[in-house]
Amino acid sequence: MDEAIDWFRQMCLQKNVTIGQFHIDTNGDSEKLTEKLDEVLKKSEIPLKIESIHCVGTESSDSMWKIMEYCDKRLLKEMKMDQFYEDEIKLSEWKF
Repeated sequence: MDEAIDWFRQMCLQKNVTIGQFHIDTNGDSEKLTEKLDEVLKKSEIPLKIESIHCVGTESSDSMWKIMEYCDKRLLKEMKMDQFYEDEIKLSEWKF
């Protein structure tokens, strides 16, 4: 996870970078991911430039909201969350 957070910090927190779609899928400790993202994003002077956030699984939703908190709201157009249940998939979608 540390390598992914380091890559995120180096690649995504730059003035000239706009992310079209940002996908979040936590296979491990989602609370730890959210805490690490918060640590990195608090230190950044540059807001994230993301147009769409796509979250897979309800465990990832805290990370999605944390990323949204630090996004440039003028660019963010949609957020999606896929929830998996035993025999069904539910898609929640927010468009701005």
